[in-house]
Amino acid sequence: MFTISTIVGHYTINKPFNQEREKRFGSIDYGRKIKVNGHTMNYEIFGENNSTTIVYLTGYYNMSPICEFKPYAEKLSDKYRVVIIEPFGYGLSDIIDEERTLENVVSEYHTAFKEIGLEKYYLMGHSIGGLYSLKLANLYPEEVLGFIGIDCTVPNQKDVAKVGIIPLQTVFKFLLRFMKGSDQLGIFDLMEKINPNASLPCDKDYDYSEKELEAFRIARRRNNNKTLLNEINNL
Repeated sequence: MFTISTIVGHYTINKPFNQEREKRFGSIDYGRKIKVNGHTMNYEIFGENNSTTIVYLTGYYNMSPICEFKPYAEKLSDKYRVVIIEPFGYGLSDIIDEERTLENVVSEYHTAFKEIGLEKYYLMGHSIGGLYSLKLANLYPEEVLGFIGIDCTVPNQKDVAKVGIIPLQTVFKFLLRFMKGSDQLGIFDLMEKINPNASLPCDKDYDYSEKELEAFRIARRRNNNKTLLNEINNL
């Protein structure tokens, strides 16, 4: 379906867009960096001096978990230490080739926990983050104090997760490829010229800085990547 758009985008538009995108990507930074299996992973902590820790595990295809969840994290940070991790392929974390199996993703999360110094924590999982949270809770019951689910994915959800008669996984794959083809054709560039923030999942009641909005926009461009496509293939 996207053969023509991919070819046209690659040879007429994509190369200069990629050069400009890499320039823009290099101009932003937020969060803190750790190494996980030799790759860079991005995270942030809110309410760092509080004793009770909540770790937020993002849902699938969230552009920038730190920016997107920041308004909520700040609300919680008066009582809790809130840690937001951007797994590989999300936000400013590296795009990698390793298979996005349940075991690999959970292992990376737990390695990140150890690097950050987390010993006892509550897990707060949104969407597919719920599935990773349950796996972590089963593997490390001595560390996980509890689980908080936000519209979370659970085992066997594939039996009911459909849009009409179409499996949700198929819908996600189509949308990811559609957005990648649209990006390569420059449709998102045109949208940004009309309204720079139109497609960003921003909390309308939160006063994001221009730096944060720019990070959002660039993260959206990076979201159409091989790591996330691999994740949906493994879902």
